[in-house]
Amino acid sequence: MISNLKKLIHSDFAKNIAWLTGGTAISQAITILASVVITRLYSDEDFGVFTLYVSILSVLLIVSSLKLEQAIPITSKPRSTMNLVALNFMILLMTSIILLIISLFFSKLISDWLDVPKIEKYIFLIPIGVFFGGSYSILYQWALKEKVFKLITRTKITQGVGLSIGKIGIGLIKATPFGLIFGHIIGKSSGVFSLARIFYRKNKDNFNLISKHGMSSMFHRFKQFPLLTLPAQLLSTGGLQLPVFLITAHYGVDTVGQFGLSEMIVGLPVVLIGTAVGDVFYAEVAENGKRNPEKILRLSNKLILKLIALGVFPMVVLLFFGPFLFTFVFGENWQLAGELAQVLGVLAFFRLVFTPVSRVYILYERHLAELLFNMFRITVVVASFGIAKIFDLEVINAVIIYAVGMSIVYFFIYLYAQLIIKQQIKIGTK
Repeated sequence: MISNLKKLIHSDFAKNIAWLTGGTAISQAITILASVVITRLYSDEDFGVFTLYVSILSVLLIVSSLKLEQAIPITSKPRSTMNLVALNFMILLMTSIILLIISLFFSKLISDWLDVPKIEKYIFLIPIGVFFGGSYSILYQWALKEKVFKLITRTKITQGVGLSIGKIGIGLIKATPFGLIFGHIIGKSSGVFSLARIFYRKNKDNFNLISKHGMSSMFHRFKQFPLLTLPAQLLSTGGLQLPVFLITAHYGVDTVGQFGLSEMIVGLPVVLIGTAVGDVFYAEVAENGKRNPEKILRLSNKLILKLIALGVFPMVVLLFFGPFLFTFVFGENWQLAGELAQVLGVLAFFRLVFTPVSRVYILYERHLAELLFNMFRITVVVASFGIAKIFDLEVINAVIIYAVGMSIVYFFIYLYAQLIIKQQIKIGTK
């Protein structure tokens, strides 16, 4: 077993994870250091409006290019890749224009529906965020296909710097939610330009491969992504973001600001390690994984053990020292965020350990299974906060119910992912 671990550590797979994790680590370190200043510039209400903006943006990003960007890593020929990338950008542009029209004419209606009047003046920034966020997602998937992990690392660092400078710079002039939101947009756009330059440099002789017929054929080839992956991931992201809307409705925008800071800090191991591991895992198995499910099973089992070892320490620290750390680092006004972190730390551990391997749902195109699991996830979220409302529970108790329910969901998603891999092994042996 020791020799196998050494091979994994020195493998290209581990090196690719190290590159992605390293870039994300530096970016998140910059974000944490900046947060020490940001939490003293902005109020919890400002954070609440920003958290709500990010939640809306996260949901809309799922539909921005109909999830066709996730098919980019599994294309095999330059013609297919170029037409699929072009198709993604065409859909993204149309989506952004539609959202811009909606934001200009219905901003008051949206803010009234959310019952957060303060967000009305910032709704026009949502389509801008969608365009840059969607552009980064498309180019990021292309970069995963090309395995240019050093480039991705640089963009992560650039995003962290741009995001932090934007939030602090605008906050020093006048601390309003605009500074937090626009700083977020600056961070995303800086990553887009870096990836776009390299994409153009590598493909400047391939743009003539793009055609209406080519884009149409790519849409038909990967139509399962908008038909099944899109609803599944819309439900998945909705499940992650729904607590923000429910907490806003039940406990107020200032409370959701506390929740937003807590979730951002607690989610760092997931962003830092889990996302990087999942992306590299997907890039690795997308290349030859369908032909070798035994390799995926071995790799997934090793990953689980390593992720458990990596995730235990931050979970225990937050469990015992969450309130102290938050008030010490971010200020006395963030006591509730620290208390929420004690609970969310356990949920973050389950997300970190069990989410990366779930990429096999996409690899083997088990779209219906992914859709059903995410419907179950939404049900758990609604039920958790519904119970809290019925019994008039405090927000901390509502989050405890939510965290327990979601932890169980992540565990079952992992178990079924393992079953899918084992089914593929059986098919291969027949």
